[in-house]
Amino acid sequence: MTYIVLLLAHYLLDFPLQGDYLAKTKATEPYSMLAHVAIYSLGITVAVYVLRPDLVGIKIFAVLAYVAVLHLMVDQWKSHQSVPKKWHIWFDQALHLLVISFLALWIEVAK
Repeated sequence: MTYIVLLLAHYLLDFPLQGDYLAKTKATEPYSMLAHVAIYSLGITVAVYVLRPDLVGIKIFAVLAYVAVLHLMVDQWKSHQSVPKKWHIWFDQALHLLVISFLALWIEVAK
């Protein structure tokens, strides 16, 4: 259940809630990238808190930092690659799903 909730949150936050402007400008405008990462990271952190309201303080901050740093790294990598763009989305999503998988596993193990 944890993985499914985080997966749904991921797809909502990484696509429709990102908006066209951020999607088009995050590769060239640093503020757009930071806005996207902030929206995404805060949204995932809220989903984690809904699933595990006992995670407070440094633990929920660790979730936020983990998601923000790794999402930024993946999206930065994607926007600076010279490989054909059609492959970016697949590799990008595979890396994001790996991050979500580890987060879901941690949430389940930390009970």
